[in-house]
Amino acid sequence: MSGGAPLPPSQMELQKVNEVQFEVFKERQIKAYAVCLVEHAKSYEHGRPVRGGINDLRMGTTDFEFACETCHRRHPECPGHFGYIELAEPMFNIGVFDLVLQVLKCVCKSCGALLLNTSDTNLLKKLQHAAGVNRLRQVVKMCGLKCRMSTDMDATEERGESVVGALGTDGIGAARGCGASQPRISRIYGIYPTLLVKASLEEQDSVWHADTVRQILDRVSDNDARLMGFDPLRCHPRDLVLTVLPVPPPQVRPAISFGSLKSDDELTHQIMSIVKRNNQLRRDKESDVQAAIDRTRALLQEHVATYFNNASTYYKPTKVNDNKKLKSLTERLKGKYGRLRGNLMGKRVDFSARTVITGDPNIDVDEVGVPFSVAMTLTFPERVSAVNRKRLTEFVRRTVYPSANYVHHPNGTTTKLALLRDRTKVTLNVGDVVERHVINGDVVLFNRQPTLHRMSMMGHRVRVLNYNTFRLNLSCTTPYNADFDGDEMNLHVPQSLLTKAELIEMMMVPKNFVSPNKSAPCMGIVQDSLLGSYRLTDKDTFLDKYFVQSVALWLDLWQLPIPAILKPYPLWTGKQVFSLILPEVNHPAVQQVKPPFPHNDSSVVIRRGQLLCGPITKGIVGAAPGSLIHVIFNEHGSDEVARFINGVQRVTTYFLLNFGFSVGVQDTVADAGTLRQMNEVLVRTRESVEKIGAAANNRTLNRKAGMTLLQSFEADVNSALNKCREEAAKKALSNVRRTNSFKVMIEAGSKGTDLNICQIAVFVGQQNVAGSRIPFGFRRRTLPHFMLDDYGETSRGMANRGYVEGLKPHEFFFHTMAGREGLIDTAVKTSDTGYLQRKLIKALEDVHAAYDGTVRNANDELIQFMYGEDGLDGARIEGGQLFPLPFRDNKEMEDTYKYEYEESGAFSAKVGGNYMDPHVKKMLRADAENVRKLQSEFDQLMNDREWTRKMIDLEERDKLKLNLPVNLGRLIQNARSTMGKRSQVSNLSPITIIDHVRRLQEDLMRLFPAYHRKVDGQIENTLSRQRIESALTLFNIHLRQLLASKRVLKEYKLNDKAFEYLLKEIRT
Repeated sequence: MSGGAPLPPSQMELQKVNEVQFEVFKERQIKAYAVCLVEHAKSYEHGRPVRGGINDLRMGTTDFEFACETCHRRHPECPGHFGYIELAEPMFNIGVFDLVLQVLKCVCKSCGALLLNTSDTNLLKKLQHAAGVNRLRQVVKMCGLKCRMSTDMDATEERGESVVGALGTDGIGAARGCGASQPRISRIYGIYPTLLVKASLEEQDSVWHADTVRQILDRVSDNDARLMGFDPLRCHPRDLVLTVLPVPPPQVRPAISFGSLKSDDELTHQIMSIVKRNNQLRRDKESDVQAAIDRTRALLQEHVATYFNNASTYYKPTKVNDNKKLKSLTERLKGKYGRLRGNLMGKRVDFSARTVITGDPNIDVDEVGVPFSVAMTLTFPERVSAVNRKRLTEFVRRTVYPSANYVHHPNGTTTKLALLRDRTKVTLNVGDVVERHVINGDVVLFNRQPTLHRMSMMGHRVRVLNYNTFRLNLSCTTPYNADFDGDEMNLHVPQSLLTKAELIEMMMVPKNFVSPNKSAPCMGIVQDSLLGSYRLTDKDTFLDKYFVQSVALWLDLWQLPIPAILKPYPLWTGKQVFSLILPEVNHPAVQQVKPPFPHNDSSVVIRRGQLLCGPITKGIVGAAPGSLIHVIFNEHGSDEVARFINGVQRVTTYFLLNFGFSVGVQDTVADAGTLRQMNEVLVRTRESVEKIGAAANNRTLNRKAGMTLLQSFEADVNSALNKCREEAAKKALSNVRRTNSFKVMIEAGSKGTDLNICQIAVFVGQQNVAGSRIPFGFRRRTLPHFMLDDYGETSRGMANRGYVEGLKPHEFFFHTMAGREGLIDTAVKTSDTGYLQRKLIKALEDVHAAYDGTVRNANDELIQFMYGEDGLDGARIEGGQLFPLPFRDNKEMEDTYKYEYEESGAFSAKVGGNYMDPHVKKMLRADAENVRKLQSEFDQLMNDREWTRKMIDLEERDKLKLNLPVNLGRLIQNARSTMGKRSQVSNLSPITIIDHVRRLQEDLMRLFPAYHRKVDGQIENTLSRQRIESALTLFNIHLRQLLASKRVLKEYKLNDKAFEYLLKEIRT
């Protein structure tokens, strides 16, 4: 709706916008805002806009020939100015017609008084708690059908009350009401109900036009308007009826030019029709022919209504021609392509590029490959300083990439370098701004639509490459939901150092490895690299010196490990090579396997960055909670994860390049033994289906809850056939040889499942539509090739052949039915879920965490006292931490946490056993206060157990796992393995452990944002302290049960250095 070119900047002081107030455009405001009266239904005459016409030059122009007669600017500098039409009669505004009906139900049609006893204290107090439309709805419910004759103000004053004044009014006139009976107000219904009011009184119906309604609303006092929820200064009820119509300038409705011909916009034609009918109504009223007046009035009302909203049910839509409807003001504003979403919220930007993406495993995970043509078109503005002057001068003088396109000078002039004959003479001064080409290492924003979560827009470093597509690392495809079958992505170049800094600190790929939604990595090793990792770490993979040295060059390593085999020539295992990439981590957190390792090399054990056992699969390096990527992210940070992923991709790609991998026909063919077992499974399934059918015929089949006999039969048969497929899939995978390429991919997790190999080699299995067997499509049969009422497995969707052998015609037909259902679901659910997500996002987009730690919306309304009630960042939470405390019985609690005491309460001679230093034992016995401290620790743990039993839904012991920001189990394991050889006897004192754990809990309180803190960090405000303590409750319980003094000494055997290291790791 803008005029095109920007207006000169205002000289007025810049002011802060505090709020935006929307209100009805009143008659007085329209006339004051407009520059001319539109009274002629003409646009041009003799090639020039008609004065007083719908394209009056005082409203502006979109024609380069003429200048605006108001601001004296030409197109496109003129922004446009409104005009107005003086309506011959008031007209209803279709946007607020229902509101007018509500008001009419509340006021007397004779005197305009409110049909409400304003002296009723209780009634008026109810209205105090409602405002706007809500108050009007309540008033409608309270109003009667007769106008009251009373002196409300006098009655109120006699009682010494001022209830009406409390509602924001200035008092009501002494005399109110006329005692007239009120007609019932309603709409006129029909296929297209017109904008007329139906008034029914004593079985006599009358129709009111807008002029009658306007007269009634004129009589409503300002005080009554306030009681109905209106603010008379902004919108009096009379303003809901139109007497003046604003006319938008030509910039809003520009004409389309075809050479010397011009075609006016649809809105211009509609305004022309309104002016014509308005002038006709004036003439008809002068002639005083009622039939003509009624006909013209109805036409004018229809034109005004469809001008505002042509999609309403009140009128038949106005058409521009036989096939096209008028696009009214409402339709131009709302919807996906309206002014708000299409223009204001859906901006088109400069310094962006879009093209097809292709995969490249050789670029880093946080890089994006940019074509030379894009890098030479997009630029970054770099200001010349004494430090970079020499470098930028080289850019400016160079005629080939990397070069520059423009130089902006401080005086406002710009030099286009492409137009210069000799660029070698260009000199730069400090303060100039050089628009240089995008070069390697620049930071850009990369995006794939639809942008459903924050990981759909991430920052990447530029790598300028040949050819014409964007290159993307394969690990980044998961958060973008991208593939390389023709997907396109958008690239945006930041245009300031501030934007660049924000990208680097908040949006770079390494910063977003872990999704706050699932508290798990959203990126990992995929496909080729995952397959290569599995094969590289296989127990039978050995690599010679030349390969290992080549790998070391890929990783920039100069120190190789000692080979696993020295004679007859040195050989390294694949696990040793993979360990070159690993940082110093332990995985899993708790050691699951003790030496000797299982002969089948099934369990993965990583200690201090060395892969000791097990092949690397998707569960270890994929996008899974608790995976190796998750552990590295939490312990070493995002940059180390990026280095790990880059290293894995380079090594595994080079490995596959040398050793190769392919799928042959022999991988798809099952041997005779497998086929025999599969045939046995099918025979057993047929027998099971026959038994179910016989039971159904004899009516002895157990009916399921809420099902008929036939439905129960179908459910049992479908369950038996699906189990047959699952059983066959497991046997098919276990029977194929270990080197089968399909099996290798499935076990690695890079592609496919056991069901796929079963469908390829053996049989496809039961086909389902809507979760059931194929229904009867013809009369009592699925296809005409089968007998009537055939409920057997073959005729209802069972495919007994595999893809290698080929499906029979009816099996192929059933298979396509199941496939089509998937396609339809995808198409339907995409739009449904997209619309649902948009509604959720729009409802939640103003919710934010405030500086005091609370969660609020844009109105500063409190939603949560603390984000998520625990104040934890979803991206920093690590799940899967076992929590056995609530399941421990009293004996187990005493064995794990309680020391040995005499009956008198003193320490027994056995206290500390063989896990406590003798000097510590002596110190414990020396002070009776120590008994109280240790007993207090045990009592606290017992209380913790009772609290968790009450507050947590207890499942099985191995299933109850916590999601916490620190994986204490892994940190304890790290402390045990990192701090050298573990001693048999700890030199720590239990009292020292208890004091340090208590001090750690106090330090955690200081991490949360809160007001009213003392200098030492203590929180004065009781509410702030309570909400922080509540957020920390579960973590503190977990901390106390794992770092209980007896467990630290007896189970972990931590010395003082290891314990100090552990506390430091927890704090950081």
